[in-house]
Amino acid sequence: MFELNNTYPLTKILEFNIQYVSLISKYQGKWVICHLKGNDKWDCPGGKIEPEETPVQAAKRELYEETGAIQADYYPLYIYEILSDKGLSYGIQYFCNIKELTTIPNYEMDKIELVDELPFEKMKTPQVHSLLIKDIKNILEYGML
Repeated sequence: MFELNNTYPLTKILEFNIQYVSLISKYQGKWVICHLKGNDKWDCPGGKIEPEETPVQAAKRELYEETGAIQADYYPLYIYEILSDKGLSYGIQYFCNIKELTTIPNYEMDKIELVDELPFEKMKTPQVHSLLIKDIKNILEYGML
């Protein structure tokens, strides 16, 4: 089980133990998805915040490690709550507008793809991604970023 349980405004950040960052990103007007090595699934960039990192530092590191992005604008949008077999966990959802890409470092991902629409059927967590992208599309459509 891995589902989006709730979202909260960033003003409530001190109420939660933020452990993760999720980065729905665009490059040259297209959505960026990452292919997981040794797997047939795709994902959006993101991951665990290391003990010495702030959320934005983790966002910058994860975006680089998983896409090769070396320059981007980072917009924190809200706090998300995930319910999984391990219980509840919390992260910050970012929208990233990537300005410059380089070669993907040799970590978890082996390639990226630029797409007009996210292929939810190929995604690691299709239900979660479909909800997140809906929110972000609404934010972008209303000119909030």
